[in-house]
Amino acid sequence: MNDPRALGLAAADADVAARVAATVRAEIRALAAYSVAKAEGMIKLDAMENPYALPADVRERLASALAEVPINRYPDGGADSVKRLLHFRTTLR
Repeated sequence: MNDPRALGLAAADADVAARVAATVRAEIRALAAYSVAKAEGMIKLDAMENPYALPADVRERLASALAEVPINRYPDGGADSVKRLLHFRTTLR
């Protein structure tokens, strides 16, 4: 869909490199990917992973709650509803 080759706009590698150099800061371009160690047969506590499946009742409750969330929409960018709730709760004290 966004592939310039689909429109016959093939760019030369040098043009792409120049565009990236002009757009992306040097320290970002200098970053390198890190390798991820294989974890087969291990529990990786450093990766925030849980090797165990959620219990069925928890999966059902999550599915029920998520079915009511409009995940096809962007959230409230200004967090206005959260601010209202927090303000309301602090005024109750």
